[in-house]
Parts: sequence; structure tokens; C-alpha cells
Amino acid sequence: METNNNNTPGHEAESIDLYALGLLSARETAEFEAEVLAGEVDAESLEEQLQTITALCEDIAQSMPTPRRAVKDAIMAAIAPAQPNARLSESGQIFVLSKGGEWAELLPGIMMKVLHQDDEHNRTTFLARLAPGASYPSHRHMGLEECLVIEGDLHVDGTVLREGDFTASYYNKVHIDTHSEDGCRLLISSPMNDEFLEGGA
Repeated sequence: METNNNNTPGHEAESIDLYALGLLSARETAEFEAEVLAGEVDAESLEEQLQTITALCEDIAQSMPTPRRAVKDAIMAAIAPAQPNARLSESGQIFVLSKGGEWAELLPGIMMKVLHQDDEHNRTTFLARLAPGASYPSHRHMGLEECLVIEGDLHVDGTVLREGDFTASYYNKVHIDTHSEDGCRLLISSPMNDEFLEGGA
């Protein structure tokens, strides 16, 4: 997005649409927001489009099939055990060494190793491995999820994340397509009660 040379009404409308949909890159987002702050973007059009996209996303989320019980049960069962082989020091600190912990199959093609489980705040921190071609079910976040790509590629609703890339998803954010083409390893901190939206028995 060359913001300095493309300030036509059509370009502005396209930029507003892409921004509202969250489809701009980090650099493009920063450039667009700088234009907004500088008064170079029609704030009224931006607000209207953000409201339209928000309403559309809510309609899509509400029309999702009933959560597939088997998927949710499998994920919760994998998360449920307290961190294996974690060592609590006298100072109240937990250590999980690189060779410690146990990998468990979360779903076909997806493995996870719990690093820490905070029952009081209903959160867990874990490593995840996705095999090439593996997909994670459509889901709605019930709280903040933070994800760092350690290696490989992670595709999240059209955005491709690679080694060193980070994303944070806030409450009620819906992800329809989460997958890896060549496989990946992730560090994730998330709530333990995300809502899974993929249909089926």
C-alpha cells in the first residue's frame, strides 16, 4: 500500500475495507493508521465500514453450527492434566526443561505439550506442533490468546505467519481457517474454554 501516491477516493475506500477486515500487513496497518491520525482518511466512512464489518462478523458467528462435542472434549482432555514433569522451586517458580513434559495428540496432525496451567485464571500455556496440512477447527476465543510462531508457517484466515511472527486474538474473535501448509511449532497462551464451531457429530 503506497500511501503517499494513492490517495484517490477509490484507493481510500479499498484501504478502509482491507483495514476493517484486518487484511492489511503490519506495515500497511501502521501507514493507514498514520493517515487516519493525520486527517487524510474519511473518518466517517471508516467508522461506518468498521460497524458494517463488525455486524457481518457477528451474523456469521451466530449462524455457525453447534460446536462439535467430540472436538471440544478431545481438546479439553489434552489440556486438562497439570503440566507433567514441571518442577516447582522453593521460590515458587515452575521450570519445564526442554526434555521435560510430554507431547499429547490434541487432534489428528496436532500435538501439544502443556507448559503451565493456571486454574485460577482459566489459562494455559503450551507448545503446539502442526504437521504439514494440519488444520485447527473453527473457533471463537473466550479471552485473550497469544501465539508466537517458533518455526514453520501458520495460516490464520488469510494471513500467513512465519518464524518470529506473533498474533494476539481478543475476546469473541472468531477464526474460521487456521492451518499449516508445511508444518509449524507454536508457543501459545490462551483460555481453556474456547468455543469450537465446526459442525458435525
